[in-house]
Amino acid sequence: MLRIAAAACLAALAAAAASVAGAKTPRAGIVSVNRIWDRAPHNAFTGLVRFKERWYCAFREGRDHVSPDGSLRVITSVDGETWRPVALLFDPAVDLRDPKLSITPDGRLLLLAGAAYPPGSPHRHQSVAWLSADGRDWGQMMKIGHPDYWLWRLTWHRGIAYGFAYETTGRQLLQLYAGASPA
Repeated sequence: MLRIAAAACLAALAAAAASVAGAKTPRAGIVSVNRIWDRAPHNAFTGLVRFKERWYCAFREGRDHVSPDGSLRVITSVDGETWRPVALLFDPAVDLRDPKLSITPDGRLLLLAGAAYPPGSPHRHQSVAWLSADGRDWGQMMKIGHPDYWLWRLTWHRGIAYGFAYETTGRQLLQLYAGASPA
């Protein structure tokens, strides 16, 4: 049943995209490519948002593509040229991965990520999130959704966050999550 619901939802999204594609849309192109951070051996998996007249970029730092030391760096820029670090989020028990930024309806930044547990743990992954009013102070990490479902990205519509999460233990399941901003 879940697979049918997910397939129907994806079909509706594809149909909506096709109708928008028929409309005249502006051409997009690459304007420039610049390295904005390289202070760790491995920096990757970015999220970018404009918040309170600044750019915020979040990404994973670690020794390697997959390593137990994965942390999430947040950097900011007024002009998109000069960047400075404002936060480093980490949990020594997990490899934090794939941060995505969004702005909640009440005007806070939400950083969504995946926490990968080490081998031998009861679960493989847990979606996690932090909230910040200023981009610097992020509060406590919150678990979001079910264990072993990776919530990839959130989109806000009329005060509700929507996002798809895929199951990470090999069962090939997809879930649609919806919920209000955490208090």
